[in-house]
Amino acid sequence: MIQILALLGGIAIAAGVFSAFLWSAYQIVMARGSLRFCHAALVVLTVAGMASLQAAEANLAGLVGAGLLAAALAGIVLETRWSRLLPALQAVFGVALFIGLPFS
Repeated sequence: MIQILALLGGIAIAAGVFSAFLWSAYQIVMARGSLRFCHAALVVLTVAGMASLQAAEANLAGLVGAGLLAAALAGIVLETRWSRLLPALQAVFGVALFIGLPFS
């Protein structure tokens, strides 16, 4: 039962991170100033986090997770209204990478 809940939680986080990734890619084109750079960092760090999972590099994932968390917190501050939720999903992914959750 616990394994099923963990699997469903992982799927929910992955779906949220993918939608946040697409929003960030869109904002790179549409936004201006510091918000654009923040979303560019979110895109690069999200891809790096996914790559570190694929390569099974726990130490690299921790570093990328810390960077992703910092960029996501900046995104939460810079975004407005409902779109603050999407960097929050990337922050959850950053925390999961930082604490090594996918490797436990």
